[in-house]
Amino acid sequence: MANIYDLQDIKTSPRGGVTAELVENGAIIAKITRPAKSEGFVFPFTAKFLSERSKYRFSDYCDSLSFSEVIEIFYTNHQTPQKA
Repeated sequence: MANIYDLQDIKTSPRGGVTAELVENGAIIAKITRPAKSEGFVFPFTAKFLSERSKYRFSDYCDSLSFSEVIEIFYTNHQTPQKA
């Protein structure tokens, strides 16, 4: 069975800070954060995984991309309006 990952409960601040939950097959596996912009610098996403196993599964899913790059893709996809 393939694992399906997504972000849920995304909250943003006016200066670009982000908090969200990373979900694997409907279960929350990590809390995602990105601090607000500071002097134009955009910080990378960080995560607090709820278990080591979920951390390693997500790392395998990311393959050659970094964790922050994959989360950025998920976040961008949530911001893009979905066509019906």
